[in-house]
Amino acid sequence: MEYFFYVVATIISAVAVTMQCVILFRQTKLQRELNDREEEEHQLVQAHNISTWIHSYYDDRPDDPDMAGNRTDFIISNSSQAPVYDAIVSIDDFADADHSIGIYVIPPGRWRVRYEQYVNDVGAHREGHLSHYPKAKIWFTDSRGRKWQRDANGTLNHSQYLFGEPLLHLPIEVANLSIVREK
Repeated sequence: MEYFFYVVATIISAVAVTMQCVILFRQTKLQRELNDREEEEHQLVQAHNISTWIHSYYDDRPDDPDMAGNRTDFIISNSSQAPVYDAIVSIDDFADADHSIGIYVIPPGRWRVRYEQYVNDVGAHREGHLSHYPKAKIWFTDSRGRKWQRDANGTLNHSQYLFGEPLLHLPIEVANLSIVREK
């Protein structure tokens, strides 16, 4: 009879140890998932604070009517506490040299990129307003080296873009490109 109790106690102990292992495994898995979510949220903190949009208007250029046309300025906002690097801002779905600008560093702040690109044939104007309002996209690398893209609708995603040759380093001005810090 004593042997029977010994076997039952051993079986109960084995079941209890198995249950503890299962519970520990589930707790460890849950903790890993929570840590992964926290890390993902931490990664998104800076990226969520980077955005760009277009300010388009018709410039009639009374002093030089040949240069009149639709003008597009990029507004770039970095409301994080750290700069972002290797940024590319682009109009709509274009990513060629005529429709995009590469930037080495975007410090914290709000920046207006006035690109002296007059486009008479793209986006017809009506009574001084654009009938086609272009949208901006931005690709950038955050301060931890992760690459991101914010599309024309504002959706943020990880990206694998290659920067190529950057064109400027904020804040500077060049002949056909003017960048100013917005207040």
